[in-house]
Amino acid sequence: MPFSEAPPLPQGAGYGILVGVGALFAVFIVFTLRVSLNYLGEKANKSEMFMVANRAVGVGLTASAVFSSWMWANETLYGAVVGYNFGMSGPFWFAAGLSFHIALMTVVGIQVKLKVPNGHTLLEIIKFRYGVPGHIVYMVFCLINNILSCSTMILAAAGAISAITGMHSAAASMLIPVGVILYTAAGGLKATFLTDYVHTTVALVLLMYFCIGILTNEHIGGVYGLYEKVLAYSDNADHYIKGNYQGSLLTFKSQGGALFSICHNIANLGLVIMDTAFWQKSMAADLKATVPGYMIGSVLIFCVPWALGTISGLGARVLEQSGIIDPISAHALDVGNVFPIVTHALLGKGASVGIVLMLFMSVTSTVSAEMIAVSSIISFDIFRTYIKPNASDRVLIFVSHAGVVFFGLLSGAIAVAFYFGGIDLNWMSYFLGIAITPGVFPVILTILWKRQSRLAALVSPILGLATGLGVWLGTAQVYFGEISVKSTGAPLPNVWGNIATLMSSLLFSVIITLIRPEDFDWLIFHNISKVNEDDEKPEDLEAIHENPTDPFFISDSDAPSTSKTNEVSEVIINHEIASSENDSENESDHGDPTKQTHDSSTHSLSSGSYHVAVVREAATSNGLFQPRLVIPQNISTWRKFLYYIGWDTAHTDYSNHPLGADSIPIMLYWYKVAKIFAVVICLITWIIWPYSLYRHYIFSKSFFSGWVIVAIIWVFLAFIFVVIFPLYDGRKSLYRVYDGLRTDWKKWRHRKDGQAEEEKE
Repeated sequence: MPFSEAPPLPQGAGYGILVGVGALFAVFIVFTLRVSLNYLGEKANKSEMFMVANRAVGVGLTASAVFSSWMWANETLYGAVVGYNFGMSGPFWFAAGLSFHIALMTVVGIQVKLKVPNGHTLLEIIKFRYGVPGHIVYMVFCLINNILSCSTMILAAAGAISAITGMHSAAASMLIPVGVILYTAAGGLKATFLTDYVHTTVALVLLMYFCIGILTNEHIGGVYGLYEKVLAYSDNADHYIKGNYQGSLLTFKSQGGALFSICHNIANLGLVIMDTAFWQKSMAADLKATVPGYMIGSVLIFCVPWALGTISGLGARVLEQSGIIDPISAHALDVGNVFPIVTHALLGKGASVGIVLMLFMSVTSTVSAEMIAVSSIISFDIFRTYIKPNASDRVLIFVSHAGVVFFGLLSGAIAVAFYFGGIDLNWMSYFLGIAITPGVFPVILTILWKRQSRLAALVSPILGLATGLGVWLGTAQVYFGEISVKSTGAPLPNVWGNIATLMSSLLFSVIITLIRPEDFDWLIFHNISKVNEDDEKPEDLEAIHENPTDPFFISDSDAPSTSKTNEVSEVIINHEIASSENDSENESDHGDPTKQTHDSSTHSLSSGSYHVAVVREAATSNGLFQPRLVIPQNISTWRKFLYYIGWDTAHTDYSNHPLGADSIPIMLYWYKVAKIFAVVICLITWIIWPYSLYRHYIFSKSFFSGWVIVAIIWVFLAFIFVVIFPLYDGRKSLYRVYDGLRTDWKKWRHRKDGQAEEEKE
């Protein structure tokens, strides 16, 4: 038992929060969506709204959603564990492992806006470029990522809730997804944006309370008191921290912290890049909101493990020294119970209720986004692609709802399996990157490198995973003489396994590509269409999709994309995009339909107030090899080399961009900003800041005080930007809702008064 006495809260408190709060959010979302429909015209029962929120989410709500999606329960729980284990470096490394990855997603996200403006999911992009084989391979890797990340979050939160309330971890694991299923199925991605905002608001208020409450408690004594007590703790030879400079908690030079940072940073690359939820939120954001929203989230997410992990992790050492709490057991560390133990000891039962609520908010905000991501894979990438290509929007929504339910229950069940199998938060924190990162670089190169070949994209993640698993198990055997849960959960085997998985997949991709590079035309992505939602005519759709005698009929095997380009689009798709064999050809060919290398034909039908264009593109081969790259002969040898690797090519002509030509300068500007931002964040959080402190240095009282105070200020800044700013950013919509509600209230009162007058007469 992690607590010295019985669990501080009764089981009923745990069940009440998990079931009651989830149901409350479901009611809240249903009400909110009703208001959105009546006063803002937003229809959650349409797949464009359900999956990408009509691509109109503002900066504030995007920042709040990104922050919430990255505010895992693991950050509050395991951030305190690494603070306890490694001292000052642990929470910092945890925070650094969050910030850059979101910064990297700003670069990828704006490129998606530019190159795939009508995309719905990452896998839709993969299939358009690499065909069915690539689609299947990356579908498996994305599902592995979603399932493992979701199950890990549920496992962490369930373990802490079980320790605090006494309810069984298995029960908590299954109940956590239930409430999320209710409101996510009701509202789709827009619901996750809204609940992310509410979750983040509650969680940040509690975070501020916990940081200030623990720090100012009489047993801690404020910033100076914490420093002096930790210094006294470190002076005791029995409390020597192996791997830390002078065995002190007040140094940044920690071997254990550095090893943890490697595994943590690599794993988080997979958790962002291979998580289709982050891609969907990027696609859902307004054109001008993608980069600034992700930038805000990237900078501010740093505060959660940094502030709370430092204060509660070091606070736990102080409370052990003073005898206020019993020495924290290895099991309590492995399941992440440092923060709950410290908070209960200093702030009482009320704070324990707050922890359960905060954990519930943290885990459900992330799980809801994962549910939408996986339901989109099930509906778009499996059902619509391989089962029923001509599925109507209503059918897609039904399948998406079923996917939400299925994935929620599956994640809970896997978390239960982990619990009974002896897999805990500590083990998963080190191992996770081995399983989820082999596709990271091939996916990034799918958007950023036109030379990456189909064979490289298919083979490199599989070889990378095999390499990583082999190195992981081999080093566990070498270091410990056995392969067991204990040996495979140790830091060193996981460090080597993580590095091998990530870097070997990059190496395989580059080598295989350079043997036989390809020349992909980015404009092909523009043929991905939106889903037909309004004015749908079943008889017309059936005639188009299901009549094999129709000269425009395309069978499933001929379809070039997950969007099935024989599907009606609600927007006119640019069918005059030229696809050349390579970018060195005359740019005047672009825009000339007579010079296209991909045959296309269009079929039009009237649909309400707009014209719908149905684009037919020639089938894309599903073979492993695409046509060879043709190198221009009238250029120098050096330029031939640059052209061969894709560095020196003609600029892509985006003059017929689906979002309009005036959007191109905006996207190119934000792309430049995103690249600079990502480089700056990488340099600061991974190199300049940490390695300037990684030396023979014990924090002074003044430096320690500044460190902790800045971390707390960062929490308050996060509250301002991800809680208050979205209200300002959405003020016009809020006013429209307020004005509509007020008008309807007046009408209702007027009607009631009229009825009362009639009754008097």
